[in-house]
Amino acid sequence: MATRKRLWCIPRESLYIVNGKAVGFVQTGADTLQWSSPSSTFFYQMSSYESYGKQVKFLLAYSVFFR
Repeated sequence: MATRKRLWCIPRESLYIVNGKAVGFVQTGADTLQWSSPSSTFFYQMSSYESYGKQVKFLLAYSVFFR
């Protein structure tokens, strides 16, 4: 099965800031996520983590700002 990448729109309020990086949760299995605004663009790369005995999907966000 080929690896597929999908583009998702994520509301700003669904993100969390952890150690200077935006971190959010999703319920889908996208490989990469992108969120854009007039001032900045965020690229999200998903990884899986074990948390409280349950496997959850995390988004590790890397931001690139365009001014």
